[in-house]
Amino acid sequence: MDESRVATVKLPPGMQAHRLAANGPRVVFDEIGYGDETGKLGTHIFLADLSRQTLVTLATTGNGDAAWMPDITDNAAAWSEWHSDPSGSGALSWRVFVQRLDTGERTVIASGVNRRLEGTSAVPPLVQIDGDMVAYTVEDPAPGREWGWQIIVASATSGTIAHRYPTAFSVYQMTLEGNTVLYTEGLVDEKQSFKYAMRLMVARSTSSTALADDAFEVALSDGRAAWISDPDSSRNRLGMAQHPQLMTSSGFGSGMLVSREPGFQGAFWPSTADGIVAWSEDEGGSDGTAANRLALWSQAHGTVLVDHAHTPLPLLGGHGWLLWYDDSAQGINAVLHGTTLDALAYPS
Repeated sequence: MDESRVATVKLPPGMQAHRLAANGPRVVFDEIGYGDETGKLGTHIFLADLSRQTLVTLATTGNGDAAWMPDITDNAAAWSEWHSDPSGSGALSWRVFVQRLDTGERTVIASGVNRRLEGTSAVPPLVQIDGDMVAYTVEDPAPGREWGWQIIVASATSGTIAHRYPTAFSVYQMTLEGNTVLYTEGLVDEKQSFKYAMRLMVARSTSSTALADDAFEVALSDGRAAWISDPDSSRNRLGMAQHPQLMTSSGFGSGMLVSREPGFQGAFWPSTADGIVAWSEDEGGSDGTAANRLALWSQAHGTVLVDHAHTPLPLLGGHGWLLWYDDSAQGINAVLHGTTLDALAYPS
C-alpha cells in the first residue's frame, strides 16, 4: 500500500463510532453511548469525507433521542431516531429520516411505536438507502410468525411504498440494492437478546427466498452478496461468534468460502463493491496475540490480506474507495482511514 495516499480523519478524543456506512470517500456513522448520564452521546449522525479529510455533524436529535445506524447513498443519508417509553415498559417510539447531502433537506419517511420486547426492550427499525429507495423494518407479528417483521421499501423522495416483505422471524441485519433486500433473520432469545437458528434471505419483486443457513452480517453490491456464516453460534444458541466464516456468491447462487485457512480464527464485518469483498479477519492465536487485518477477495485475484490496519472495520464505498475504522485505542484516538483501490498492491 502507498502510505502517502492514505487519508485520515481523526475522531474527537473519547468518541467511538457505533455503525458506519460508506459511499465513495464519504462515511456516515452514529456514536456509542446513547443513554449516558450526560444525555449527549449517541444523539448525533456524523459525516466524514476522506477525500477532503473533514468531519461534520450531519444531524442532532431533539429531546435526547438516539440517532441510530445510518446508511448513505450518492446524495442522501438515512437513519432512525428513537426514544424509550418513560414508563419503563421497554417500548420505544421511532422515526425514519432521509436527508439530502447537497441541500440539507430532511424528511420523515415513517414513524411508529415498537412494543415487542427482544430481551429487556423493543428493537428500533433498521434502515438502508440506495439511490431513491429506502428500506426500513416495522414490527409485524402474526399467527404462525409471532417474531415476524415487515421490510418496507419506499421512495426516499416521496415516501411512497413500493414493496412490503413480511419476514418469518426477527430481522438481524439487512442491506438494500435497488428494490432488492438481502437480510438475515432468526429466533430470539428473550432473556439475553440475541438471535439464533439464523438464515439468509433475499426479497425481491413479490416474495422472499431462503439462500443459506447460519448467516449473520450481510453485504450486497452489483448482485454480489457477502455474509458471515457461523454454524456454531446459530445452531447451538451460543450468543456469540465462535468461528465465523466469510461467504460470497454472485447472482444469489450458492455461497463459497473465501476467508483464509489455515490459521483462521474468524471473519467479521463484510463489505462489497467494485467486484471486491472486504472483511476483517482475526489471525491471532490462543496466546492472546490476536491481530485483526483487512482482507480482500475478488474473482480474479482471490484472497489477500492488507498489511496496514489494526482492529479494522472495513468499508468498500464503491467508486474505487476502500475505507476502514481503527479503534485500537478504544475511543481515545479512533481514526477513519481511506485510500483508493489503485493505491493498493491488490488488485494489481
